[in-house]
Amino acid sequence: MFMLHVEQRKKFVWSQLTTIANNWPGPLCFLGDFNSICHPEERLREVIDLNSIASFNAFISQANIIDQRLSNDEFTREGPYGKFSRIDRVFINDKWALLWPDAILQTDHPDQSDHRPIIWAKKLLFWGPRPFRFNNRWCDNNKFLLFCQEKWEEYYVYGRAAFVINKKLQLLKSDLKIWSLSNQDSDVSKLKAVEFDIRRLKDCYKTRDLSQVEISELASLKSNKKRISISIESKRRLQSRFHWLKLGDKNSRFFHLVSRIRQQASYVAGMQINGFWVDVPELVKEHSVSFFENLFALKPSVAGVIDVDWASLGLAQVPVSISSTIEQQFTLAEVTSVIKGFRMDSRYYFLRKGGIFWKIMLWICSTNSMTTRLFLKVSTRLSLS
Repeated sequence: MFMLHVEQRKKFVWSQLTTIANNWPGPLCFLGDFNSICHPEERLREVIDLNSIASFNAFISQANIIDQRLSNDEFTREGPYGKFSRIDRVFINDKWALLWPDAILQTDHPDQSDHRPIIWAKKLLFWGPRPFRFNNRWCDNNKFLLFCQEKWEEYYVYGRAAFVINKKLQLLKSDLKIWSLSNQDSDVSKLKAVEFDIRRLKDCYKTRDLSQVEISELASLKSNKKRISISIESKRRLQSRFHWLKLGDKNSRFFHLVSRIRQQASYVAGMQINGFWVDVPELVKEHSVSFFENLFALKPSVAGVIDVDWASLGLAQVPVSISSTIEQQFTLAEVTSVIKGFRMDSRYYFLRKGGIFWKIMLWICSTNSMTTRLFLKVSTRLSLS
């Protein structure tokens, strides 16, 4: 779509778009030249109309749409005399954002027009392989490792070692899905057979005493029943979690949408390295790691004393005669003068108990630590207050 520069015509179109957005049942996307901005920083060397910005933001809020941010640039139009602006925009609703959560918005270099073409990329750049998910309960099955070994040897893949491993894991993943479904059915049938044998032995126990072999068999059957039940319960929990992630509930849509917006806000499409824009993930990672390594490897330089005119700043300066004695140890005369000048008012009621106060002070003065100096300095200030 294309918006005219007349503000009244813009507001009329915005009201129509608001009605469409609030009544549209499925995914929705508005794309075009809106000739408006959301923030003053989106125009450079151009006249900024704050009233138009407020009206445009009100339209976005009333329509409940999301402004897609650019991942590799700040502006979409380059005018004459160094004028830049971001007037080409893409708005989507929450259903669109949840349908394509990994989509990003980029601009390309303009050819003839002063507007930069906008590219909608469905997938993010490859920043690393996805993890191979594994169910720990599979290891409880005695046939699992044998199954994996046989399938791994059946796969014939040619190429580099990393490619071969990746391709074999993909094939194994597909076979494990089939094996897991068939194994689940077998677990259910095994559980029913074990329960039948347990009931048979219990019925025999009602009429006669069980032999030592039958008692051992009953204990083994109960242990197998517990193991199979835990395995089935674990699979059901995984299935319920999968269905919840797939279908969601009343809150999942909101949280997924917030996560989608935060992901776009924190997405790093590239980095300015030595004056050049680089969007290759390997180079960006390498530069980031080297930057912080060099940053933390730097040793702080010993700077000289800076001569500051504190009087011009309206701050009092400590005289040299006093500042030279600040880091010195307290003398006995100083401690005695502080103790004698200490006023016993209501603030120091806990120190009024005769010789206890003097014992505490003598113990403090007998130590030569930073705590002693701090306590005596605070006491000095309190006594002079």
